[in-house]
Amino acid sequence: MVCRASAQQAAVSAVIFDKKLSRMELSMSEWSIMEKVQEILKPFKVATEALSTDAYPTASAVLPIIHVLLAQLKRTPSEEEPPALLEMKAKIATDLKKRYGEERVARRLLNKASYLDPRFHQLRHLEEDQKRQVHLAVLEEMKANVGGGGMRLPKDHASSNPNLR
Repeated sequence: MVCRASAQQAAVSAVIFDKKLSRMELSMSEWSIMEKVQEILKPFKVATEALSTDAYPTASAVLPIIHVLLAQLKRTPSEEEPPALLEMKAKIATDLKKRYGEERVARRLLNKASYLDPRFHQLRHLEEDQKRQVHLAVLEEMKANVGGGGMRLPKDHASSNPNLR
Protein backbone atom coordinates (compact mmCIF):
# COMPACT_ATOMS: atom_id res chain seq x y z
CA MET A 1 0.00 0.00 0.00
CA VAL A 2 2.82 2.39 0.88
CA CYS A 3 4.63 1.53 -2.36
CA ARG A 4 1.53 2.12 -4.47
CA ALA A 5 0.74 5.42 -2.74
CA SER A 6 4.31 6.64 -3.27
CA ALA A 7 4.32 5.54 -6.89
CA GLN A 8 1.02 7.33 -7.45
CA GLN A 9 1.88 10.39 -5.37
CA ALA A 10 0.57 12.87 -7.94
CA ALA A 11 -2.73 11.01 -8.37
CA VAL A 12 -3.21 10.65 -4.60
CA SER A 13 -2.55 14.36 -4.09
CA ALA A 14 -4.96 15.26 -6.92
CA VAL A 15 -7.78 13.17 -5.42
CA ILE A 16 -7.22 14.67 -1.97
CA PHE A 17 -7.26 18.18 -3.47
CA ASP A 18 -10.28 17.44 -5.70
CA LYS A 19 -12.32 16.01 -2.81
CA LYS A 20 -11.35 18.98 -0.62
CA LEU A 21 -9.77 16.69 1.99
CA SER A 22 -6.93 19.03 2.90
CA ARG A 23 -6.60 17.52 6.38
CA MET A 24 -5.45 14.29 4.66
CA GLU A 25 -2.91 15.96 2.41
CA LEU A 26 0.66 14.83 2.99
CA SER A 27 3.55 17.25 3.20
CA MET A 28 6.78 16.71 1.27
CA SER A 29 8.47 15.52 4.46
CA GLU A 30 5.69 12.97 5.00
CA TRP A 31 6.10 11.69 1.43
CA SER A 32 9.83 11.44 2.13
CA ILE A 33 9.13 9.41 5.27
CA MET A 34 6.87 7.09 3.26
CA GLU A 35 9.75 6.42 0.87
CA LYS A 36 11.97 5.55 3.83
CA VAL A 37 9.25 3.30 5.27
CA GLN A 38 9.30 1.42 1.97
CA GLU A 39 13.01 0.76 2.40
CA ILE A 40 12.49 -0.49 5.94
CA LEU A 41 9.63 -2.79 4.92
CA LYS A 42 11.23 -4.15 1.74
CA PRO A 43 13.09 -7.00 3.55
CA PHE A 44 9.82 -7.95 5.27
CA LYS A 45 8.12 -8.33 1.89
CA VAL A 46 10.92 -10.62 0.70
CA ALA A 47 10.73 -12.63 3.94
CA THR A 48 6.96 -12.97 3.70
CA GLU A 49 7.20 -14.23 0.14
CA ALA A 50 9.96 -16.69 1.08
CA LEU A 51 7.98 -18.09 4.01
CA SER A 52 4.71 -18.22 2.06
CA THR A 53 5.88 -20.71 -0.53
CA ASP A 54 4.75 -24.30 -0.61
CA ALA A 55 7.67 -25.38 -2.79
CA TYR A 56 9.86 -26.33 0.17
CA PRO A 57 9.57 -26.58 3.97
CA THR A 58 9.88 -23.19 5.62
CA ALA A 59 9.90 -23.79 9.38
CA SER A 60 13.68 -24.14 9.30
CA ALA A 61 14.02 -20.74 7.59
CA VAL A 62 12.01 -18.74 10.14
CA LEU A 63 14.75 -17.95 12.67
CA PRO A 64 17.53 -17.29 10.13
CA ILE A 65 15.20 -14.88 8.32
CA ILE A 66 14.23 -13.16 11.59
CA HIS A 67 17.94 -12.80 12.40
CA VAL A 68 18.49 -11.04 9.06
CA LEU A 69 15.44 -8.82 9.57
CA LEU A 70 16.63 -7.75 13.03
CA ALA A 71 20.08 -7.00 11.61
CA GLN A 72 18.46 -4.85 8.92
CA LEU A 73 16.50 -2.94 11.56
CA LYS A 74 19.67 -2.29 13.59
CA ARG A 75 21.61 -1.08 10.57
CA THR A 76 22.97 2.41 11.06
CA PRO A 77 21.06 4.89 8.89
CA SER A 78 23.04 6.65 6.19
CA GLU A 79 21.35 9.94 7.03
CA GLU A 80 19.50 11.28 10.04
CA GLU A 81 16.27 9.31 10.41
CA PRO A 82 13.12 10.99 11.70
CA PRO A 83 12.03 9.92 15.19
CA ALA A 84 8.92 8.28 13.72
CA LEU A 85 11.06 5.86 11.71
CA LEU A 86 13.32 5.09 14.65
CA GLU A 87 10.24 4.36 16.75
CA MET A 88 8.77 2.17 14.01
CA LYS A 89 11.97 0.14 13.72
CA ALA A 90 12.19 -0.25 17.50
CA LYS A 91 8.58 -1.46 17.75
CA ILE A 92 9.03 -3.98 14.94
CA ALA A 93 12.24 -5.31 16.55
CA THR A 94 10.58 -5.54 19.97
CA ASP A 95 7.63 -7.44 18.53
CA LEU A 96 9.85 -9.92 16.66
CA LYS A 97 11.93 -10.54 19.79
CA LYS A 98 8.79 -11.02 21.88
CA ARG A 99 7.30 -13.52 19.42
CA TYR A 100 10.49 -15.55 19.06
CA GLY A 101 12.17 -14.97 22.44
CA GLU A 102 14.80 -17.25 23.91
CA GLU A 103 12.43 -18.95 26.34
CA ARG A 104 9.72 -19.75 23.82
CA VAL A 105 9.03 -23.42 23.03
CA ALA A 106 8.50 -22.42 19.39
CA ARG A 107 12.02 -21.02 19.22
CA ARG A 108 13.55 -24.28 20.44
CA LEU A 109 11.55 -26.22 17.87
CA LEU A 110 12.47 -23.81 15.06
CA ASN A 111 16.16 -24.00 16.02
CA LYS A 112 15.98 -27.80 15.76
CA ALA A 113 14.32 -27.50 12.37
CA SER A 114 17.08 -25.13 11.22
CA TYR A 115 19.73 -27.51 12.50
CA LEU A 116 18.25 -30.41 10.56
CA ASP A 117 17.98 -28.40 7.33
CA PRO A 118 21.20 -28.54 5.27
CA ARG A 119 20.68 -24.91 4.19
CA PHE A 120 20.83 -23.65 7.79
CA HIS A 121 22.67 -26.49 9.57
CA GLN A 122 25.50 -24.18 10.67
CA LEU A 123 23.05 -22.06 12.68
CA ARG A 124 24.77 -18.80 11.81
CA HIS A 125 21.98 -16.90 13.54
CA LEU A 126 23.09 -18.28 16.94
CA GLU A 127 26.01 -17.80 19.30
CA GLU A 128 28.40 -20.75 19.76
CA ASP A 129 26.89 -21.74 23.11
CA GLN A 130 23.39 -21.71 21.64
CA LYS A 131 24.55 -23.82 18.67
CA ARG A 132 25.95 -26.37 21.09
CA GLN A 133 22.67 -26.48 23.03
CA VAL A 134 20.66 -27.09 19.86
CA HIS A 135 23.08 -29.80 18.76
CA LEU A 136 22.83 -31.55 22.13
CA ALA A 137 19.03 -31.23 22.19
CA VAL A 138 18.76 -32.86 18.76
CA LEU A 139 21.15 -35.66 19.81
CA GLU A 140 19.19 -36.28 23.00
CA GLU A 141 15.93 -36.42 21.10
CA MET A 142 17.42 -38.83 18.56
CA LYS A 143 18.75 -41.07 21.35
CA ALA A 144 15.38 -41.04 23.08
CA ASN A 145 13.54 -41.98 19.89
CA VAL A 146 15.96 -44.64 18.71
CA GLY A 147 17.13 -46.29 21.91
CA GLY A 148 14.55 -45.42 24.54
CA GLY A 149 11.46 -47.12 23.18
CA GLY A 150 10.48 -44.21 21.01
CA MET A 151 9.84 -44.59 17.32
CA ARG A 152 10.91 -48.03 16.19
CA LEU A 153 10.40 -49.82 12.93
CA PRO A 154 8.92 -53.32 12.96
CA LYS A 155 11.60 -56.01 12.58
CA ASP A 156 10.18 -57.22 9.29
CA HIS A 157 10.22 -53.67 7.88
CA ALA A 158 13.85 -53.12 8.85
CA SER A 159 14.97 -56.43 7.34
CA SER A 160 13.09 -55.80 4.08
CA ASN A 161 14.56 -52.34 3.59
CA PRO A 162 18.26 -52.51 2.60
CA ASN A 163 18.78 -48.84 3.53
CA LEU A 164 17.94 -49.55 7.17
CA ARG A 165 20.27 -52.53 7.68
